[in-house]
Amino acid sequence: MDTTTTQRYDDFLGPELDSTRWAPLVTPTPDGGEWVYQEPGAVTTVSGGVARIEVPRFTRSHDSLQSPDNAKHLLMSAQALPVPGSGSVTFSVEMAARKLNGCSDDYRDGFATFNAFDMESLLVFDLISTGDRILAIYERLGVPGVVEGEDAFTYVIDAPLAGMRTAPDGFHRCSITLDVDAGEARFTVDDVLVYSVPRLPAIPRHLNLGMGLMTLSPIDGGRSTSLRGQGMIGSWRDFTYSTF
Repeated sequence: MDTTTTQRYDDFLGPELDSTRWAPLVTPTPDGGEWVYQEPGAVTTVSGGVARIEVPRFTRSHDSLQSPDNAKHLLMSAQALPVPGSGSVTFSVEMAARKLNGCSDDYRDGFATFNAFDMESLLVFDLISTGDRILAIYERLGVPGVVEGEDAFTYVIDAPLAGMRTAPDGFHRCSITLDVDAGEARFTVDDVLVYSVPRLPAIPRHLNLGMGLMTLSPIDGGRSTSLRGQGMIGSWRDFTYSTF
């Protein structure tokens, strides 16, 4: 008996992004302020079931905090979606990307993201696209006093033998599945497994969804190295989550 239940998070009917469903990520800074993950020149269009964000040239950077330097423009779901106490849940979207004025083969230069992240355990599950390459990111964000040292990590995973082929503006079904009973996470693109984590350090109780445009270059000598005149376009449609 099939007990799968699927819900749609946003239909993206427009004419604007639904502010009751999406908002820029905001995090505190050590000086007591806030960092808003939003590019001032971003152009967002919502129509016909597709949300499209274009940043012709990245301008945001941070010289001491890596996460604000990485995420140039990041929207998170206003609601944290529940992870069941048993069974499995899949968070899914169709995503497309195009890089502007950047290195097409270097993901660090810029990419569009589909994120599923837990604000409690600080675990992050991403599928990313440069328009020419699709990869997975698995990380646990470092926060002083919460997650520190070797407990914080960022892994970028390329699956060269998975047979994924993409091109700029080409949509692909990107899915993150949590198997609660097994304590496992699976990353799939068009139903092809590209990465799995067999033993998660924690099982999230809730996950927020995200869509954004990012870079991934290390801060060097107290200076950001992420701005090279490049930009990105990301498009997303058919956000769903399914329990089974």
